[in-house]
Amino acid sequence: MKYYISFAFILFLSTSFLQAQKSASAYPNKYWSSGGEWIFSTGNVEGQNNVVRWSPVINLQNFLNFDRSQNFGWFTGVNLRNVGFIYDESPSIRKKFRTYNLGVPLGLKFGNLDKTFFYLGYELEMAFNYKEKLS
Repeated sequence: MKYYISFAFILFLSTSFLQAQKSASAYPNKYWSSGGEWIFSTGNVEGQNNVVRWSPVINLQNFLNFDRSQNFGWFTGVNLRNVGFIYDESPSIRKKFRTYNLGVPLGLKFGNLDKTFFYLGYELEMAFNYKEKLS
């Protein structure tokens, strides 16, 4: 019985892999991709000591890709981004500002979409959470 379950599982995986290979080469092609980013940001507060802020967490990206051919496509999606800045008001007072933003990107892709390509786009963001901290 164990042999039949293993065989059925291997058969399922191989047919799924073949189907994925078949759909990956057909155009138009629609698929999801995701990622993350580390953001290094700084403010531009005149007359203050601006400090670089590093936010490596909760920067999530989810893209819905539409490849129209092997050399052209476009994408959209939903992104969550942690953005802010820090500055020193005086030697003893440091102010920190942070927002969580929900973004909707829209972009175009050019080149060999299976290997190396260029993309350009724009993202509209809306802040939904703000925090200010004095330390």
